[in-house]
Amino acid sequence: MGFWEDEVCPSCGCLSRHRLQLRWVLSHAEEFQNKTCRVLEIGPWGMKRGLTVVPQVQYVAIDLLWVPEILRADATQMPFKDEVFDIVVCFNVVVEMR
Repeated sequence: MGFWEDEVCPSCGCLSRHRLQLRWVLSHAEEFQNKTCRVLEIGPWGMKRGLTVVPQVQYVAIDLLWVPEILRADATQMPFKDEVFDIVVCFNVVVEMR
């Protein structure tokens, strides 16, 4: 199989391409060391599983569709004040926006 094939990790359940994205977010979250790093994921694919095991990460996800544990919100009109999050990730969502 190729590098970007949809291989599922037996321990975390993530696809190979998602593990790479998660590693990027975690590497930047480490910069916050003793502070809380607030991460917003727009159109989540499951980053929560990997981020909730990191004590300094406070994770919030939004999506247009209602899913348990995910805030239903529009990415073009987010219900947050400016500068609430340290990292905002949005993978594979722009093609869905109008």
